[in-house]
Amino acid sequence: MEVGSVWLAAVVTIIGGFVMALRWLLKRVNWLLYEAKLGDKQYALPPGDLGWPFIGNMWAFLRAFKSSDPDSFIGSFVDRWVGGELCT
Repeated sequence: MEVGSVWLAAVVTIIGGFVMALRWLLKRVNWLLYEAKLGDKQYALPPGDLGWPFIGNMWAFLRAFKSSDPDSFIGSFVDRWVGGELCT
């Protein structure tokens, strides 16, 4: 191997380790600031993705209403929630 590729591998490894350590640290800080205060009130999230921040599921909503079947958007949510905790 060339010396340059060894240095590149070392830099990528160091940056990867730093990113993983930062992710671990941020998760712990989040737990200390927010989740620890909830105590026994911690709930599991409902099934499905949350979408992008501030946008949510707007793209799927607009795509469904642009298509010939606008009820597919609501139907996808109903299908995910049937038998779940939120059905009353």
